[in-house]
Amino acid sequence: VTTANWLCPSWLRRVCPCWGSGDSGATMRMRGSPLFSQWVSYVAFWVCYSAESLCVAFTNVADQMDRTVAIAIRMGYIFSGLAVSIAMYMFGKKNRWGVRMSSFASSVFANCIAIAVFTGFSCAFVSNIYWPGLGHSRNRTFWMVFEGFFFVMGLMHLCRLNPQGLIPVCLCLVTVCCILVYVGVVEQQFFGNELLLECMGSALFLFLMHIIAIIFDPRRASADHKAICEEHERVSELLDSMLPKEVLAEMKSGHLSLAYSYEDMTLLFADIVGFTKYCATHSAEQAVHLVTRLFAEFDREAVRLGIYKVCTIGDAYVVVNEPRTQLLDKYSDCESVFSMGKYMLHTIARIRVEVSHEGLDMRIGLHVGRFVGGVIGTKRLRFDVWGEDVLIGNNVESHGIAGQICVSQSAREVLQEKVRELEFTFNQDISLKTGRIVRTYKCTPAGCSAFNDSSFLM
Repeated sequence: VTTANWLCPSWLRRVCPCWGSGDSGATMRMRGSPLFSQWVSYVAFWVCYSAESLCVAFTNVADQMDRTVAIAIRMGYIFSGLAVSIAMYMFGKKNRWGVRMSSFASSVFANCIAIAVFTGFSCAFVSNIYWPGLGHSRNRTFWMVFEGFFFVMGLMHLCRLNPQGLIPVCLCLVTVCCILVYVGVVEQQFFGNELLLECMGSALFLFLMHIIAIIFDPRRASADHKAICEEHERVSELLDSMLPKEVLAEMKSGHLSLAYSYEDMTLLFADIVGFTKYCATHSAEQAVHLVTRLFAEFDREAVRLGIYKVCTIGDAYVVVNEPRTQLLDKYSDCESVFSMGKYMLHTIARIRVEVSHEGLDMRIGLHVGRFVGGVIGTKRLRFDVWGEDVLIGNNVESHGIAGQICVSQSAREVLQEKVRELEFTFNQDISLKTGRIVRTYKCTPAGCSAFNDSSFLM
């Protein structure tokens, strides 16, 4: 089996993926073993068994009446094997060769093929014993050994396709034991120990080759490579969540810059209102669970909207639109960040009811401006942002109103161009240390007092 796998040409591997360890689009692996390949192997075995049985049946013309039962046994298995192969094909195709099957069902499918092969050996073994047409006992023994090792080869091939399966291994051992017992006990008077030793040597050689094939199975390297690829994907996903896409691409290419300048960026600062009181009346585990649950939902929504989470500080949550050195559409980006703010208010309103804490709410501030960003740290990487507009965004939030989205003048101008169904009410002027005054507005949907108002949610 191993030699055949080594010598099998590449075109045959593509046509019949049961040879070798190559994958195929129609081949779905069950713990490293393709179910489709096992079915193809059984079909190939059935064809060889049928051809060999027909040759034996129609070339031995002696004792026509006495061999009827033996021929009936072989023909019965040929037709039943054809029905089994058709049923297995229909079942495997219906379940997409393992995709829609549980691991238990896939294991049963593979074991049924091994049992079908062993059933063929049993039929051949019985028919050879009760087939006078085979003539002298030497001829009978030849067919016993010849067919027996044919079945051994078939079962060992199934073992190669399903390394974790125990039933094919057990049935292979039972087949070898039947051959050795017949040669050693029944045919001892004709052959002595010579044929028995030869069969034992052949069996040991086959099992040794099978062990070597398992040790040097290329699927082991394939499994290790798959594990490395999965680990690499997990690391890439982690980096994707930590760094902006452009920055990550430059880091992978080895051209990471010290700092990046971004224009017309939308910053959102959000803070949980009433969280301190919640911590005072609940256990530490409940408080951490609340923040984890909220931020997990916010993270999923940020990914869906295609915006970037800068950081979380305590119960504060900071996001910006995806940082790009060349902005594509500041109006659409601002709308995405604004949608994030609305989602936060809807989420906190739902969770406030679930945890029965009326004072729980979100205060959200929105600002459009420029900032400088860059990767800081060597072992713990983090993308951070700096600039006056970052401080303005933080002030818009801290001077905001619980349950409301407050925006700066620049954010208001951008939103008015994109979202028409909004009303802006003056909130207050914020004086910065630099002497700059920033006017802020309370943003509400038309006809409603807030985004978490019941009339708006309806």
